[in-house]
Amino acid sequence: MRALRWAVLVVGLAVSTAAAAPTPVAELTERLRRGEDFRERVQAALQLGKTKATEARLPLEAALRDPSPAVRAAAAAALRVLGDKRSIPALERQANDAQEAVRQQIRATLEALRRNQIKPQMVVEVGSIVIKDKRVATLKPYLERESRAGFGELPGVSVVEPGADGAQRAEQLQVPLVKVTGRLKDIKETRAAEGIILSASVELVVHRMPGHDLVGTVSGSASTTVTEGELRDRTRGQELRRTVLAAAIAGAIKRAPRALLAAAR
Repeated sequence: MRALRWAVLVVGLAVSTAAAAPTPVAELTERLRRGEDFRERVQAALQLGKTKATEARLPLEAALRDPSPAVRAAAAAALRVLGDKRSIPALERQANDAQEAVRQQIRATLEALRRNQIKPQMVVEVGSIVIKDKRVATLKPYLERESRAGFGELPGVSVVEPGADGAQRAEQLQVPLVKVTGRLKDIKETRAAEGIILSASVELVVHRMPGHDLVGTVSGSASTTVTEGELRDRTRGQELRRTVLAAAIAGAIKRAPRALLAAAR
């Protein structure tokens, strides 16, 4: 019965938070680590998974060792939503959890992540993502990191890490190399009756290698409503901008497979 109650709790909280406004990853991580009530930590774990942010992975892996089995199950469920294959070793280490409900969730997440471990059909190298807006110029590394993480979640794609030789990697795997560059098209704040609408749009350019031939472009955009106080707070404002930028990148990457396949021919 306890296992059933935990499962119901996780599902119930997932439903109740589905329509919630995006919460900064740093704040959710703090709630997951320090929340006194296990229900608060469960909710934070589930919301972290939904952010799709690369920096959510390590806090969720740490939560697999939380004292509460409900939190451990929620962390495993969130890692499945996050979809980062790098979590497989951490999940395997906790596969013999003392509670059956947690073990079941870990097994389900491992199965889902392993299904995505398809033999690479191409190697993708993410180049420079240009940001001309000085207000968010410091977010360039974050934008490039989110792009690498997003492409890494696509089936059949092996992403080159910074500093690695993409051509060498493609030769080792005997698959084509595709390069992606991009730019932040726009990030703006628009006043509205309900608050301030923070929006961003990005464009990714897909190149066939080794000639850097342009094959196609894909765009993505996202927005969220915030308060003026949140934007004025330097830390909070940057977190909100990161959230909307990550969502815009994710939207572009969803449209990228056709151009990637064309570049890999």
